[in-house]
Amino acid sequence: MSRRKVNIAIAHTKELCPVCAAEVEGPLVRNKFPTEAGKKKIEEIDGKIIGWRKVPCDTCMELMDRAYILVGVIDAKTTDPKHPYRSGNTWGVKKEAAALIVNEQQMLRGYAFIDLNIAEKLNLPDIQWNA
Repeated sequence: MSRRKVNIAIAHTKELCPVCAAEVEGPLVRNKFPTEAGKKKIEEIDGKIIGWRKVPCDTCMELMDRAYILVGVIDAKTTDPKHPYRSGNTWGVKKEAAALIVNEQQMLRGYAFIDLNIAEKLNLPDIQWNA
């Protein structure tokens, strides 16, 4: 009696928080078609970062309950507008103040990216330029 080889794999993946860029648990991924090649692809992403989360991590969500988050970016180093070059700066500001500098859609999201040149003009504290 021959045994049939099982070509199914499941990967525990990671994603990045869109606000703080921390690694968080991502979805479990499995191969849709039980082939050796499909199994190998899934095994290769096990434990790896597969992209950005659609929503912030729990820590950022808690912070967003208390303040609006501005994430510092450097527009001059950004190559993909969907994923701006992060400077490592973040600020929590009153939601009323944020409403004066970001659009309505960004207000609903709870965070926005802000170029360091604009952050400097707004006198945001402790700007780190050497990202």
